[in-house]
Amino acid sequence: DGAETYISPQEFNEDPSIPIPTHDVDNQLMWENIDAWCRFSNKSVKEDTHIWQEHDMKGDERLVRRIIDLAQLPSDQSYIYTVELVVEIYDKDPKVYILKDVPRKALFFYHKKYKSDLFIEGVFRHEM
Repeated sequence: DGAETYISPQEFNEDPSIPIPTHDVDNQLMWENIDAWCRFSNKSVKEDTHIWQEHDMKGDERLVRRIIDLAQLPSDQSYIYTVELVVEIYDKDPKVYILKDVPRKALFFYHKKYKSDLFIEGVFRHEM
């Protein structure tokens, strides 16, 4: 079952029209194997909830803890997301932010360590 429904990080990065499943959709295979990262500049952000702005593209890639929601824009059928991410701050506790209206271009995907496509059950046609 896993190999048929799996979308690789490369596919997500290359095709922004693929909707990213939220964590409540129970797409366990994806979130067990892939980390999502979001460009975000927290330098001038005072609140825990922030509406993503174009200048955030110049920020660092931050690990997305979960994708909370997605919405399709009627203007061009693209998706925007609400994400929860963590910003590690030296000598302080990590700061959690909720970002709203995050465009697809600000999200990037990578395999988690030791979780590449090769480890998914059913990825090969026969046992090796």
